[in-house]
Amino acid sequence: MSPVLLSRRVRRFPSIAVLAALLAFLLPSLAPRGRTETRGRLRLLEARWGRLVEVRDSEGRLVAARKVVGPRAPDVTTNPLTGVATAHLPAVRGTEAFEAAVRALDESPTLLAPCGPDSPPPFPVVPRDAALLLRFDEPLDPASVSAQTIEVRSAGLDPGRLDVEPTLDPLDARVVIVVPAPGASGEDGVLPAAETTLSANLEIRIPTAADAGRGRRKLLRGRSGASVAAEDGSEGADLVLAFRSGGPSAVTGDLNNGFLPSLGPPSIVGAVPASVCSVVPPSPNANSRFQRISLSFSLPGCSFGPELGDMIVQGSAVGLVVHVFPTPSNCPGPGVSAPRVRVELLADDPGGNPIPIASGLAEYRLPFEPEDAGSEGCFLSFVPPPSSPPAGGVDPGSVAKVRFSEAMDLDSVLPFDTFTLTLSDPDPGGPASLPPSAFVVGGVVPSADLREFTFVPSLPIPHVNGASETRHFRIETGLGGVQSLAGVGLAVPGFAVPFTLRPDAATTTTAGFALRFNAINETDAVLGPPDPGGKPDVGGQVVFQPGELRGRPVVRFSKVADIGNPFVGGAPIQFPSPVQTPLTSGGSRLQSVLRHVDLGLSGSDPGEMNLDVEGLHGSPFGGTVAADELPRLRVLLAHSHFFPDETIDVASLLPAFPLSGLSAVKFYPSVLPGAASPLGEIGNPFAFWHWDPALNGGTGGAVGNPPTTVFDVFPYTINPLDLFLVPGTGTAMMPLAPFLATYTWRDTGFPFAHKGGPAGSGVEPARWLQVLGTLPPLLYPSGQIPSVALPLLVEYRSYPPLGPDTSLKVNGLQVALMVNTSAQPNFRVFKTGTPAAPTNPDVGNFPAGAGPELYWGQADFVVRVTRAFTHWFDTGVPVALGSPLYAAPVVEPDVSGLPAGASVLVEFRGASGIAGACATIPFTCDPLTDASKANVYGVYIVGGAPSGFPNQAPTTQVTGVVPPFNPGNPALAEWTPDLAALNGRRFLQMRFSFFNNVLSGGVPRLSSVGVAFVR
Repeated sequence: MSPVLLSRRVRRFPSIAVLAALLAFLLPSLAPRGRTETRGRLRLLEARWGRLVEVRDSEGRLVAARKVVGPRAPDVTTNPLTGVATAHLPAVRGTEAFEAAVRALDESPTLLAPCGPDSPPPFPVVPRDAALLLRFDEPLDPASVSAQTIEVRSAGLDPGRLDVEPTLDPLDARVVIVVPAPGASGEDGVLPAAETTLSANLEIRIPTAADAGRGRRKLLRGRSGASVAAEDGSEGADLVLAFRSGGPSAVTGDLNNGFLPSLGPPSIVGAVPASVCSVVPPSPNANSRFQRISLSFSLPGCSFGPELGDMIVQGSAVGLVVHVFPTPSNCPGPGVSAPRVRVELLADDPGGNPIPIASGLAEYRLPFEPEDAGSEGCFLSFVPPPSSPPAGGVDPGSVAKVRFSEAMDLDSVLPFDTFTLTLSDPDPGGPASLPPSAFVVGGVVPSADLREFTFVPSLPIPHVNGASETRHFRIETGLGGVQSLAGVGLAVPGFAVPFTLRPDAATTTTAGFALRFNAINETDAVLGPPDPGGKPDVGGQVVFQPGELRGRPVVRFSKVADIGNPFVGGAPIQFPSPVQTPLTSGGSRLQSVLRHVDLGLSGSDPGEMNLDVEGLHGSPFGGTVAADELPRLRVLLAHSHFFPDETIDVASLLPAFPLSGLSAVKFYPSVLPGAASPLGEIGNPFAFWHWDPALNGGTGGAVGNPPTTVFDVFPYTINPLDLFLVPGTGTAMMPLAPFLATYTWRDTGFPFAHKGGPAGSGVEPARWLQVLGTLPPLLYPSGQIPSVALPLLVEYRSYPPLGPDTSLKVNGLQVALMVNTSAQPNFRVFKTGTPAAPTNPDVGNFPAGAGPELYWGQADFVVRVTRAFTHWFDTGVPVALGSPLYAAPVVEPDVSGLPAGASVLVEFRGASGIAGACATIPFTCDPLTDASKANVYGVYIVGGAPSGFPNQAPTTQVTGVVPPFNPGNPALAEWTPDLAALNGRRFLQMRFSFFNNVLSGGVPRLSSVGVAFVR
């Protein structure tokens, strides 16, 4: 097995002298302001980046343990076992050709263009695994080179210092090599990933003045004693070089995923037992770093012919195979290979002497290559070790470990796709061909250096005592398989290890299933083979692409309630005078509503639910605005408990539903909920609070859900220049300032059992026929309106001044009178003060006025939340009383694999039984087979009410549902992220909530969910 060698054309760089002259001209712009040039100044001539290598001459002798060379320097190879890259010089040390080769290495790293923190983009890019090289104008004092005198810091508002290791170049004391310390950024010695190309995220900082308060007691100095800037007592800034690290290709467009070009594909590394039976010590005149060793492989089936680059590890001693002798040794072991090799000792004792290898047991490490097919078990480790190694007699509670030759991309090592343990053989179709129940559910745990990965089953592997079942471990290779950080897959055609379980191990009544979303239907009622043409497993707001579910894209749009809307524009009266509430400095509190019909939204389209409000606009009366300033304006958003219905009774010409609007008795309820009255008093905000009997150790407690403050500005400035016209209608709109937060309206996260909209006609308004000329859809009857169809409750609080009132108070808003024969139903409730008698909107809970006025306005929406759900899954007949017992779910990817600020929440509910047709013919039962038949909350409803509306009670086909659908306490949560809370429930349903980062546009994804349980 020879090391991989990729010859590459040498990039042509300007000479060092030319670059030094260029940087001498440019770098003064980065020097501390206010400093003057002095003779004693240490000057930074240039900064470069490249690959950290060791250097060997043509005879293989180590010339330098650390050197930075260009990313595509020729004659550089990497050892898959040590991970060390080696630059091979085509000459012997001490010759002119050798010196010329060293000079070529010095010129090969890439120049880091000098940019300061305030420089405009684009910034120079440094791959995440690159080493930095800083060249000064004189040799440096080695004692002054440290992470305190040469810093690498994150740029921006939180400039934390990275853990780096600066060292002198062993071949040039003018050069400092800077590499991230192992474990930096949570990974193995790499720079943190850039998240944008628009700014620098890192800085090299060289302090120019000591500052004990910042932990800077030393300065970088040359051997002459000179520091980077003269110590003249003046306050100096750091010398700063700003740059951007590499980032994911999908985000930055960087090649190789933001890493250095790979020197070859990654390998799987095996460690097999061996015995060193004889050691020939070096002769007195020979190099003591080399030994000749005879060894034998002690495990039949795991005997290999040594190749250059293999390793022998024995305690602290490490030997690198540098020569293989053609004749075998006399080591015992008939039928087992007994090679002789020469090794180079890589490890030293504290005195700097190489640690020799002695006779005895050792570990032989080698990379897996195509010719090793059939011996894959030798490259997989089980803990605890199997009774019949390498892959026989595995304990059902074992974990499986694999070591790679280099750091691997976490997002590519997935327990149900590329790094799998299954009950059935995945050949020939791969894991994607297996049913969900064929997977052993477990997670993948990486080592700190991302080179070793361990598959940890959530529960012991299913097993029957006395049997020796075959299970299967598999790693996907090539394109679409596990990949290195640079995005390179394994070059071997396949890696699969069938293994057997210990017959004498105790029976484990475990099971599980994994959803991988390779098809919209990958299960049937008993989690059998996938059926892509069958009924969908997932319903609700489904954004499906093979292999994952995703959140909806971050989309922004606006909806307007004005003369162009059939319901608002068709109101009996567009009020002919301005309404000043709430734009008064006398203090005002206003609650008003916007219904989905007022904004032209559907009452049933799932795509128009879970919308976040990120902006609101009011329409100034007459389309004009005067510049003004109010002391403070605060805006809060909630769902409205009431759904005003302005329909007129044709006989009386009065409102048919006068009590359907907002309550004019109180803004908020004031009667606390309790065990006897779990909702407390009903108020204008929907689900303002409720009683949860599980709180406080089971004694119960009130759960608050106050309206969300989305806007709070003081002073609030009204600027005529902010005015804009609505396309189509030409309505003038006046915006609020940017929101502090968004608010999710038409939110399916509320319990479906909690309903509002009493005393009306239901949804849609009974005026539908009059306005649109068609019969309204029968969605939800009066008092049975869930959160997705309740109006947006907008609460404004305007505060009076603390001193003299300087506001003009001439701006008013346009409203529509939705009813002209009565003051009800209430589309708004309010109280407003005057300069003589101001009102504090935070004090007092009683409105002073109410009416059928609907404010013209515009709402700006952004898609932040997406919710999808599954049908119910049958986990099978329980084996023991109280089962199933659920383990924690396995969700991929974890938060590290999602865009910053985006997240996924997986929740569950369970049921104890199935009734009716579901129990007799389960394959025809919609709750068990068809997620599309559930409503947007994932609830299956059947039948119809006498009025023709669908029955809003959950179906009786699924029984014993928890968390509870409790009619006496409908505000209790109907889902839980705690899967163990559903122990004992045979049937299981899942809900997936995706939360976008609306600032960056980042959309989360879900590639798999695994559930394991004890029957």
